[in-house]
Amino acid sequence: MQYRVLCATVVLAFGPALVVGQSSQDRAVFQKACDDGTARACLDLGRLYWCGEGVPQDAARAAQLYQKACDAGSAKGCFILGEGQLHEKACDDGNAGACLDLGRLYEHGRGEDVGKDPAKAAQLYQKACDAGNASGCYHLGDLYAFGEGVAKDRAKAARLYEKACDAGFTFGCYYLGLLYESGEGVPKDSAKAVQLYQKACDAGSDRACFALETGGGADKAAQH
Repeated sequence: MQYRVLCATVVLAFGPALVVGQSSQDRAVFQKACDDGTARACLDLGRLYWCGEGVPQDAARAAQLYQKACDAGSAKGCFILGEGQLHEKACDDGNAGACLDLGRLYEHGRGEDVGKDPAKAAQLYQKACDAGNASGCYHLGDLYAFGEGVAKDRAKAARLYEKACDAGFTFGCYYLGLLYESGEGVPKDSAKAVQLYQKACDAGSDRACFALETGGGADKAAQH
């Protein structure tokens, strides 16, 4: 029922979609147009997946398409995303990436559509992290490191950075290295910091490579 109500809201707000056929071949044509940067094609495909018109309802897929429409310059796509409805439903359905994206919306806010709420962001990042999303663990670690929306806790931040690092998220390795270099939240260990910087550098982190070249990166933490 909630899907249908929100679907009706989108239709009333933005009018009917372009004619997208029910066949997979017709949808493929619109998908190609979307991939080529046609914002309206992405918008209309997003509506199909959100409303379940000719395809299974898929809030996560709809959110991806509305994001592409927004990135291609569609104010409508940006507005729908800004409402947070798509990401919230996908997150509730267990999509860790949607939880992460919604967390970012609440961490930074988006105009008048989504108010900045770091505490809400922390809850969503936790959900993403618990579901195995390394970026969610990293972003939650940031909130604990700087006390945004949660009580400042560098030890907890270190654990979350480590979880992200172990899952291959480069920034987690770099910022965990900063904590070992400065001895915040973990015992000070320059050798361990160098190992983490090296791991992040090998994975393509320019910051980590710079830290290795200059003999440390703790003074760069404030720039994060």
